[in-house]
Amino acid sequence: MFFKRLFFPFLLLLGSLMFFMGNARDQSPADPLITYIEKPLLIIGAIADVDNELLPAKLARLNDIDFKEVGEVPTFGFSPAHHWIRLRIFNFEDQPVGKILEVNNPILNACNLYEVKNGTAVKLHITGDDHPFSQRPVVHLNFQFPLELKANSCRDFLLQVSSRGEQLQVPMGLWSATEISVRDETDRLLRGTYFGIILFVLLFNLFIYLIIRETSSLYYVLYVFALFMLQLSLGGFAFRYLWPESTYLANVANPFFASLSIFALIRFTQLFLNLKTFFPGLNRFYNIIGALVGINIFLSLVYTPTMFQVSVLTINILALVLNVMIIPTVIGVMRKNFKPARFFLYAFIALVTSVFFFILNNFGIFRSDFYAAYGLQIGSAVEVILLSFAIVDKFKSFREDAYSRLVTINDMKARANIELEQKVTERTEEITVAMEIVEKQKEEIVDSIRYAERIQKSLLPGEGLIKRLFSDNFILFKPRD
Repeated sequence: MFFKRLFFPFLLLLGSLMFFMGNARDQSPADPLITYIEKPLLIIGAIADVDNELLPAKLARLNDIDFKEVGEVPTFGFSPAHHWIRLRIFNFEDQPVGKILEVNNPILNACNLYEVKNGTAVKLHITGDDHPFSQRPVVHLNFQFPLELKANSCRDFLLQVSSRGEQLQVPMGLWSATEISVRDETDRLLRGTYFGIILFVLLFNLFIYLIIRETSSLYYVLYVFALFMLQLSLGGFAFRYLWPESTYLANVANPFFASLSIFALIRFTQLFLNLKTFFPGLNRFYNIIGALVGINIFLSLVYTPTMFQVSVLTINILALVLNVMIIPTVIGVMRKNFKPARFFLYAFIALVTSVFFFILNNFGIFRSDFYAAYGLQIGSAVEVILLSFAIVDKFKSFREDAYSRLVTINDMKARANIELEQKVTERTEEITVAMEIVEKQKEEIVDSIRYAERIQKSLLPGEGLIKRLFSDNFILFKPRD
């Protein structure tokens, strides 16, 4: 019965994700049936520069076969090294054209472009998060390099990229200004919708916290805020609009907000699912993970190459552990008949599913440009909405429990009042009977005294007689004695 209840929500979430991914496949601008020679942008290969000692002039003299093939989307994992990618750009038209080479990864520390001419390398643009945003060749979230291509010509380039230890993926494209403008309109619509959802959820749950004052809701508000800031940073919005001249914040924002969001999520999970009561041992394990994440929050603010790489790897490993642990934890709590946990489970099924397909996309098993750009946003949006449902459902359960307890208390008070009234009535009747007895006894005593008085008066001589016999006299009258 338990798994039957989960089947429909899981099927609905999975179907929604597959719908988006199916659309994404149709919308992909690259046609896999076109041979590589007909593509205007050819990625020849890449070379890793572990010690950052390779010079562009030396690389310019190498042959194509000296570069390792990397596929359509070069991916280098969590590599701290610099990587040099060799590109060849064609213009198959009979007239000059202006194109924009775009690297669709806003968080690269280094994204430098050199042109290869006659065995030498000519520096064109030096940019990346290690430089202020204002120094980018084009004011855009992504790294864009305007190029002029002569008719029926080709140009060779070297692209130097580095992420200092973050996930290094280098999706590239060659576009006209019009194509980028049209694409950006759709991108702004989708990202605006996503950030609007996150902001609504943030304000909604802040309002709920102000009403119920529950600590778990406060941690959830912190989680949504950190997630919002993380997505702003990952998308390049934070560097462009919030701290365009601060290369320090541009680099530490990702691991800092990632760590903060995971820490808040762990605490929210512990409090919301009441792990201290249901699973004390598991709760202690979450305490350990939370402590490690808390330490990583401070490590992420120490911006040195080593500390940066350590903080990035640490938060990714701990996030993976949390994703593996959290669904079995929720299932265990649900078996304790804690009903609000069901929305919690649906939320993380959606998130884990989106992460799963995102990883498949990174490895090239599943290819979707749309999902690569928006897959995690879709999953996280569904997650925060369902977690909000979980909070509301828990609040509803608390309200129903409180109402039930109030009804029980009122019933108890009503029964107590009835019993008290009965006892008061009984005591009143007893007092009334006692008063009647006392009154009767009083009457009997008074009557006895009066009767004795009459007897005594009949025994004593009259006052006139005594005065005639004794001129000085008095009467000592003590009837009781």
